[in-house]
Amino acid sequence: MRSLIDIQELSVSEIDELIAVANDIIDNPAKYSKKCKGKILATLFFEPSTRTRLSFEAAMFELGGKVLGFSEAQSSSASKGESVADTAMKYGVYFEPGDHERIAGWMQCHYRLQFDRNGLPMMYVFETCTAFLRTVPLMMYDETNPEDIDTRLEDHCPDEVRYLCMSRPVAPITRREKTVQFFDPLGKC
Repeated sequence: MRSLIDIQELSVSEIDELIAVANDIIDNPAKYSKKCKGKILATLFFEPSTRTRLSFEAAMFELGGKVLGFSEAQSSSASKGESVADTAMKYGVYFEPGDHERIAGWMQCHYRLQFDRNGLPMMYVFETCTAFLRTVPLMMYDETNPEDIDTRLEDHCPDEVRYLCMSRPVAPITRREKTVQFFDPLGKC
């Protein structure tokens, strides 16, 4: 399978197929218990993120795979000055650092929640995305910085969405004003 960054890279039939496979995994876990046998998932968490790390690890173990990585920077060579990128490159893992611009990231989220010029959604959220459905609607603006969200709330999932949107930014959809054509029965206008 190719890398998946943006849902728009998939056709409707590919999305339907992914949902069907996900439902089949839920309904028949034994059928998939060896699907990742011999595969290793590399996890590099620079900051502690217990829920995310454990959910990734649990999913890989349930599929028969193994996990290699660290849970926080202090348990890696980062405490000696080696960056996570340096550690990853030693193992042949290359990635781009996330864009930390919060305000621009939230604007990208707003843009993705609009419909495109053809009336199609630019971001899909499925009912199985329970963390998104539970946390994103509850996000509130920060009292002291109204362009940012209140970080005292549970914001792991919204932050992940923000990083995703910033990895593939889109231009805002501008509304085209409709031109009104007046009827001129004499044809002089």
